[in-house]
Amino acid sequence: MMDLQRKLTNYRGTLTGKKLLKEGVIRKCNRRGAKKEVYLFLLTDVLLYTKYNEFTRKYSVAWELSIRGMEVVDMEEGGQPVVRNEPLSFTVTSKERAIHLVASSPEEKDEWIQALQRAISDLLLVHHHLTSSKLLPGAGLGSRAPVWVPDTHVTACQLPLCNKKFSLIERKHHCRQCGRVVCSGCSVERRYLIYLQKEGRVCNACIKEFSGRKSPGDAHFKDPMV
Repeated sequence: MMDLQRKLTNYRGTLTGKKLLKEGVIRKCNRRGAKKEVYLFLLTDVLLYTKYNEFTRKYSVAWELSIRGMEVVDMEEGGQPVVRNEPLSFTVTSKERAIHLVASSPEEKDEWIQALQRAISDLLLVHHHLTSSKLLPGAGLGSRAPVWVPDTHVTACQLPLCNKKFSLIERKHHCRQCGRVVCSGCSVERRYLIYLQKEGRVCNACIKEFSGRKSPGDAHFKDPMV
């Protein structure tokens, strides 16, 4: 991250505690179809849209896009194309602005979409942990429906230390608490979720937050949020 800090000429944010998840050149297109090369740095909580200066050999930050609340739409998956007959395009929408990107290959497009979706999912899970840690064990969890990570671009279990590859035998499952795509082994248990008003599949990463929560059918169940 210190090396990255030296590469950026005008970034006033802090890189402390952040991780560099992905970087690379990609083309940005406008509504007229014109394309130009830009350089993206995907960090833990922000996407830096930069321009490379060949004279200084450094990157100038044009935009800083927040990962929280970000949406990624593949133009081949029902999105409205910005440029006609451009199957390699996808849109990244944040609270700051929306950008339309075009990859150089299907593999590059999938890599960027997967990396962005994973960053969104990871930040969402961290947010759940930070907010729920101030509550009583299990209280308030599942009070809101999560944003589901699209399973079309996830090839392996999203839980750390697992990364089991999906196949015809190993199916994809969504955690009803955080929205991640996980394998069956990482989502064995079920817990009562307020927004569902019933039990739902919960991943191992979220299960610790449910200590003390029981089904409403249990005579001893008492949840202050219900």
